[in-house]
Amino acid sequence: MLIVKECLEHLPEAYSVLCFDTLFHQTIPQFRRQYAISTPPHKTPVPLVKYGFHGLSYANIRDKMAKELGKPKNEVNLVVAHLGSGGSCCLIQNGESKQTTMGVTPLEGASVCFSLVRSARRAD
Repeated sequence: MLIVKECLEHLPEAYSVLCFDTLFHQTIPQFRRQYAISTPPHKTPVPLVKYGFHGLSYANIRDKMAKELGKPKNEVNLVVAHLGSGGSCCLIQNGESKQTTMGVTPLEGASVCFSLVRSARRAD
């Protein structure tokens, strides 16, 4: 949030729009969001749960696929790989994110996602 404070301080007349890329993944069930680790004895600056990233991309893909398939968004089921500036995969079930390879940092998703893509290529 430091960048937001800096922008407000140095660009007070500018309009600011914040788009939280992790919001799409708030529908991931709690048992999938939690890591199988003990709760740290100290307070962490960020809770250690799976947040997911690339949510704006996934929401856009879901919306376009719903239109392409002629289905309402809540009837779309997909497994999507986001390969670009970072990499992750997402299970979209009934239009909602139910699992993602991206965790508390962007470093988690790429290796798992690329492994899934490589596995899928072997099946071709």
